[in-house]
Amino acid sequence: MSSYRRITRWEHERILEAMQRRLDRKPTHFLTRGLAYVNTEVSPYVLAYKLRRVIKLLGMPKTMQAMQLAGA
Repeated sequence: MSSYRRITRWEHERILEAMQRRLDRKPTHFLTRGLAYVNTEVSPYVLAYKLRRVIKLLGMPKTMQAMQLAGA
């Protein structure tokens, strides 16, 4: 038995700590309670995020064309 204590640390622990610091500075709150309601509340934000990414990758003209083809 050794006379010292060994503490191990996960290799990505610093990322989790940085995320926790950001959440401590600006916590995320939902207006609703319960997973189903929170999912409903968050869905428009996720959709907007994905749409912005598609526009950034394809550009606006190709995105509009793809949306028109999908609606037809």
